[in-house]
Amino acid sequence: MAEIKTADVYLKFSERVSALSRSGISWGTNNYPANSLYGWFGGTTSGYYSLPPYAAIEGPGGVLDADTMRATLHAYMKNYSRIRRTRIYIRQNRTGWSSGNGYRVIYDTTTIANLTAAQEINIPAQAAGTVDDGYAIDRAGADGFIERLRNAYYNYARVNTTHTLARDICHAQCHDSCHNSRGRR
Repeated sequence: MAEIKTADVYLKFSERVSALSRSGISWGTNNYPANSLYGWFGGTTSGYYSLPPYAAIEGPGGVLDADTMRATLHAYMKNYSRIRRTRIYIRQNRTGWSSGNGYRVIYDTTTIANLTAAQEINIPAQAAGTVDDGYAIDRAGADGFIERLRNAYYNYARVNTTHTLARDICHAQCHDSCHNSRGRR
């Protein structure tokens, strides 16, 4: 059995889960589509860099503990879930236009966004495997558990679900936004 230390768990979680969550982010507080709302986004396109402190992974007395490690890493998955596949759908109200009433879609795109904490999702619990009470934690067991967390995040936040943010605007909002961004009055 290969010995494992808290630093090993920390590094593997950072390499496999945290790195994936920070990859490929197109929208955030520093880059978002025109006419979307700044408040939809909870961080930049650089991602979420928080990792659990060593003490949170360890159990009492600073000893690597299966229950504590498993619960802490799973809880942190919720933090990363705010970085997820997102569709932004913006329509313009055409009421009173000579071309007719109704709505015109002016933006409809899906990509990865860094959203607010209010838009986090629960990543389903993963099988503990040998990272459970009654088992000595070894490198293979810890690595396997972290890989299952990574795959669950990828499937639930990046592939199989799409969070939709929608907004209807009127022509005046669009007009003002465009002209004000160019310094016109």
